[in-house]
Amino acid sequence: MTIALRKKSRNYYNDHFKAKEAADMKGIQYMTDDNGNKTAVVIDLRKYGSVWEDFYDNLKASERKDEPRESIEMLRKRLIQKGKLLD
Repeated sequence: MTIALRKKSRNYYNDHFKAKEAADMKGIQYMTDDNGNKTAVVIDLRKYGSVWEDFYDNLKASERKDEPRESIEMLRKRLIQKGKLLD
């Protein structure tokens, strides 16, 4: 199983990009445009699934770094008020 980080149909990639396997890592393919610029990566999830999960988690965390924070105590009080947590 593989995943492309850019969402396009498989035929789109076959028609517009060239896949080149990374010389030093089996299961990693870079998609390149006509100029040889890397535009996407395809990762074999059977081999690198846990690494992908770590990468994805870090990406999501960095996207949320500027969101407002709530202390654990405030969250606890709010859940008690809603009846979702026992006091």
